[in-house]
Amino acid sequence: MKIKDVIILENNSNETCTNLINLICKAEAFVNDDYKNTALQYSTNAQILREIYTCAWDSVPADEVSRVLESTNDARAIRQLRYEFLTDRQLGKSKDKINDINAVMNVLEKKVSSVEKTFKELQQSSTDLQSMFVDNLPPQGALTVDKTPAANTANNSRVPDMSVSQMKKAGNFKRKRLTRKQKKDIVSYIDLLTSEGYSAAQVGYVLKCAEDGMSPVEIEEFIHPDLSVQMMEQIRVMKNKQKS
Repeated sequence: MKIKDVIILENNSNETCTNLINLICKAEAFVNDDYKNTALQYSTNAQILREIYTCAWDSVPADEVSRVLESTNDARAIRQLRYEFLTDRQLGKSKDKINDINAVMNVLEKKVSSVEKTFKELQQSSTDLQSMFVDNLPPQGALTVDKTPAANTANNSRVPDMSVSQMKKAGNFKRKRLTRKQKKDIVSYIDLLTSEGYSAAQVGYVLKCAEDGMSPVEIEEFIHPDLSVQMMEQIRVMKNKQKS
């Protein structure tokens, strides 16, 4: 006989019902010794015995049941205790799930933020590279000298595909060839450039840089006879940005 059968009998014979609940409490394995001792104290109250049995079934702590009975001695108070215990247990499981979901969301947000940061950095790098190769107008006020033979002009109109490292190597090579006098004397320096095949436009650009206060050593960092004036100006601007 189970507790539901005892509840049906309760209306017919309170004494019979009480005896049956006592027998069930003693027989069921889930009713521990603490519950059995509590049931023994209220062995004559069928309603309290029934609530003790159901609390044991739902794993409500026996000491909590004893505490409530000592203060109220009311079956309804035990029923309320069991309701609150079951509610807290279910909410606790839900709270753990919510915490797990929040932890996963935090990880995902960090990954998304990292991806967005990387994407912005790539966009900025792409913009910087594009700005290096945009055609710009020649610098205003550039000086010009007599044109060199057509062959040299034709050669200088070709813009090679040179990396920055190649340009730097070319500049380092030319700086080694400069004599001490040529480094100080811009006229001798211009003569050297002309003999190396620089066009009139390129020499004019070099003169403009010299007028702006740049020394031959500084100018050598971004000029080359195979580069157009526009490309040399772009490299100069880029180097200035790197220095600043």
